[in-house]
Amino acid sequence: MKKHYLFFLLTALLGFSQQPTLVKDVTSTLNPNALSTSQIPWNNCVWNGKAFYSGSGSNRLVVTDGTNAGTVGISNLGGETISKIIPAQDFVYVITSVTTFTPSISATDKIWKTDGTPAGTVLVKTLGTTSLSEINIYYSVEGHKKNYSLDGNVLYFSAKDATNGVEIWRTDGTTIGTYIVKDIMTGISGSAPAGFCKIGSDVIFKASSVGNPGKLWKTDGTDIGTSQIPVTEPFYIVNSDMVKLGNKVVFFAHNTVDGYEPYVSDGTASGTFMLKNINPGGNSLPTQAQGLHLKVVGNYCFFIANDGVDFGLWRTDGTTAGTIKLNSENNNISDSAYSAVDNEKLWYINYNFSGSGANSKLIVTDGTIEGTSVVHSTLSYPQNLKVYKGSVWMQSRDLGSPANAEVWRSDGLQVNTNLAFDVGNGAFSSNPNGFFELNGKLYFFGEYNSNNNFGLFQFNGDFTFNGSVNSDWNNKNNWNSTLVPNSSDNVTIPSGYSISTSASAYARNISVASPINLNVGNLNIYGTASLNNSAKITLNNNSLILKGKTASATGDLTSYIVTNGTGKVSVENVDVARGIVNLPIGTSTTFNPVLLTNSGVNDTFSARVETGISSTYSGEIPGSLLTNNAVNATWFINEATAGGSNVSLGLQWNTSQELSGFDRNNAKMGHFNGVLWDGFSGALSGTDPYTYLVNGISTFSPFSIQNNSVLSEEEFNVTTSFIKLFPNPSNGEFSINISEDLRGSNVSIYNLIGQKVMSFEMNDLITNTNLNSGIYIISIIKEGKKFTEKIIIK
Repeated sequence: MKKHYLFFLLTALLGFSQQPTLVKDVTSTLNPNALSTSQIPWNNCVWNGKAFYSGSGSNRLVVTDGTNAGTVGISNLGGETISKIIPAQDFVYVITSVTTFTPSISATDKIWKTDGTPAGTVLVKTLGTTSLSEINIYYSVEGHKKNYSLDGNVLYFSAKDATNGVEIWRTDGTTIGTYIVKDIMTGISGSAPAGFCKIGSDVIFKASSVGNPGKLWKTDGTDIGTSQIPVTEPFYIVNSDMVKLGNKVVFFAHNTVDGYEPYVSDGTASGTFMLKNINPGGNSLPTQAQGLHLKVVGNYCFFIANDGVDFGLWRTDGTTAGTIKLNSENNNISDSAYSAVDNEKLWYINYNFSGSGANSKLIVTDGTIEGTSVVHSTLSYPQNLKVYKGSVWMQSRDLGSPANAEVWRSDGLQVNTNLAFDVGNGAFSSNPNGFFELNGKLYFFGEYNSNNNFGLFQFNGDFTFNGSVNSDWNNKNNWNSTLVPNSSDNVTIPSGYSISTSASAYARNISVASPINLNVGNLNIYGTASLNNSAKITLNNNSLILKGKTASATGDLTSYIVTNGTGKVSVENVDVARGIVNLPIGTSTTFNPVLLTNSGVNDTFSARVETGISSTYSGEIPGSLLTNNAVNATWFINEATAGGSNVSLGLQWNTSQELSGFDRNNAKMGHFNGVLWDGFSGALSGTDPYTYLVNGISTFSPFSIQNNSVLSEEEFNVTTSFIKLFPNPSNGEFSINISEDLRGSNVSIYNLIGQKVMSFEMNDLITNTNLNSGIYIISIIKEGKKFTEKIIIK
């Protein structure tokens, strides 16, 4: 028996490998050199399923496909130092540089190309020698390590030859196709072009000609097609950084009247203008370079600017109105490895120089003010940021300590910003660097023992539950990832498990094929929760929260969310834009989903359902049970902020839930107003299960499906009778206006906990009254008929 147990234990350990895994020891010649230990070159190093980097010793150029055998040195490139790696369409450009110090400091660049094999790594062209201050520019923004002029294999850059100064060049990866485009400033000084960005059929760049420094130019790749854009003077581009934003370029310029401010251009004179005079009293461009300068996410370009009050994060969409300040958090460091982007967000560090990196802040933004936040304020020496599958990964250290530099990650929530992997074990630091994504996996380098062995590591990003230790969601060893999922992770719960929580749980998308019990904490979903295989999520006294503006949940008759306690399913940001919300909830035995839309004010709604229906409720506490003429279920639907909602609500039930005497063809939706059950007419649809849909609901919880004989009063036909409250909302005083046939009605006014605060008889068509601030239900009854309205007193 013990032998069998040992066999299964070993099988489990082998089946769920510890993450991250060591791909290869690269301690010797495959070790990234000093250039590659920075995060910057790793942000743009992948081509055709391989990553390229600068190695050590004879292996100057190294390629990896993420495997041990596929991590190899492919060329020593003549013993020269790699300065830049630029992936193109059909190959990778590799720029090498040789620096000499006698008789003066100078550098000679060479352009190579490689397909990732030794035979496919060839020299394209040797360029002219420049002084150190004129080393060729291959990037549109130096800190990005990206050239925005790249189109297919064609790349624009600055270089010089034996007869010309530093001018604009282009290459297509062939010797004949590598040439000077135009000698803009004749002589040895050259035009010093920079900031190359492909916009339409032209490349926009900065260059200087005689008497015209720092101007905006464009080229179609020919001498005759290269010209200065005649922007209204005075106009001067203040540095070499220029970034592509859609079909425009963004840069900083000066008009001699205003300071150094952000500009935009579409390549025409009329389409070139200052986006905003951010600092009317000076320069908005910081004197200290900022690593996140001109980083692009989707439709936004981000930068740090000084508005005369403080330094903060700004963004632009290329328009004046769309150029706004997001916060007052600086970047404080020139190294772009302290910021990172993906297709959705910008992450950056507000580096604390006074603490030498301790107590630094992590900030995230989606380009909106409401979507910009400080995630963590006390990180210790964070650096080398990389976004992978929605989370930012980085090197950081124990909070409040310079020790244990390891792999951390964050999903944008402080609770989920923490140590991911202790690669170095204990106080020994792995100093992880060189994070890159390849074929859906995350890779990085780090030391993994006290002998300073350096390895390439892989994280598979697989958040599948394996239950290798127990049933606890919050135990990292129960996941293939060896990490507990956060709000950016796609989670898979296979069949064959019974999972419970010991703390709050998070997921982006989750596929559920086994039951989950929320014993402690809420389950927060940021994408889609899909229930199948008769799996149920049982809430107990906790909640499932659909976060953000698009999160959703799907289920079926046997796979749904059980609201067996006080816990509810909550959904945020319900409004017209969100559309129809389906909440797949039910009791332990019956599926009773809710359909909800809101054409009113954006709000958060919650729902739960329980077996049984009562004649009265105190909050959600039932009174005497009803035993006939109704569906044996009560739905509790609530809005987070009272008032302003206009909801269409659909409730579903089964034939087996119908009590004795219930006539579904004469059913109405009941709503308990704190005193009585109101009856709302709507539309019945379906055939076991049935759905009843009512429009125009503005007051909430509890709801039911009943017949008129059970409802406390018969509702009025509002086509012949009317009640008007005005103004509504009111500052206190308001008027009640009724139709002639309602003269003599008994009026009762209740607060939301069911207390009667006022009652009177309406003998006049208009009655004025006064209430304190709050939300009230006004009930008007005459001859056994009733009508209710809600009023909000500010």
